[in-house]
Amino acid sequence: MNLKILLFICLIIGLLVASCDSSSDPCSNIKDGLSYYEYLNEAQQYVSKGDKEKAICALKKALKIKPTDAETHFILGRLYDAEGQRSYSDAFTKYLSEILTKSNKRGIEDQTKELEKLGFKSQYHQLALQEYIQTIKYFPEHWAARYSIATDYLSKKKYKEAIDEYKQVIKLNPKHSSAYGQIAEAYLEVGACNSAIDNFTKAYKLDSDADSYYCDIGKVYIKMGNAEKTTEMINKLKGKKPYYERLTDYQFEPHGKCEPEPVNIKY
Repeated sequence: MNLKILLFICLIIGLLVASCDSSSDPCSNIKDGLSYYEYLNEAQQYVSKGDKEKAICALKKALKIKPTDAETHFILGRLYDAEGQRSYSDAFTKYLSEILTKSNKRGIEDQTKELEKLGFKSQYHQLALQEYIQTIKYFPEHWAARYSIATDYLSKKKYKEAIDEYKQVIKLNPKHSSAYGQIAEAYLEVGACNSAIDNFTKAYKLDSDADSYYCDIGKVYIKMGNAEKTTEMINKLKGKKPYYERLTDYQFEPHGKCEPEPVNIKY
């Protein structure tokens, strides 16, 4: 084959490969050289179009210009979380379809890897967490970022770390009912039963969700070994799913006992 023709073919193949790579890269359409606010505007437009990946790219470019802006870090974290959850939902739907139509069903231990093959962006939660950490680095009073960090600790069973972080959230936003409920869950796990009751009660006073409150307080009474109060909470929840089943199931689950703790818990 003529050398010039061979070189021409190689050039065409190289251009096609480069074209494919750029089209699959969501950041390839984000212009360089824009201002910080122009990148924020682009991110907003992409979000309105439902294209979170391009919005993420635009925000990353904005942060290169202004890396200490706490709110931009927080918004980027939220986008990572949202895109991660969306990808999980889509991948899980495909996964269910596959295991229902295939005779060789795989074990649960392979589920995460299978979901990743189907498009689940499992790394996005950690990327979001990194952005929340950057948020409070530059703005320590950002309670929403702290709440996300605390909830991550709770999900990883790092209960003492979760308690410390939720205390900061409550100090910064004393009307945040979910923070009281979540810190109460962490207290319950470490056996601080009085603190769990105190915070479940504070959450109830803010959100007025009686069924959830009876269920939560019932779990504390079970851990305390208070059969009379446990029965009282169960009776309050009869006919109210899923709280009744959740509480009655908790009776047969393994859990530790209450531990000594300070009488007054202050935030």
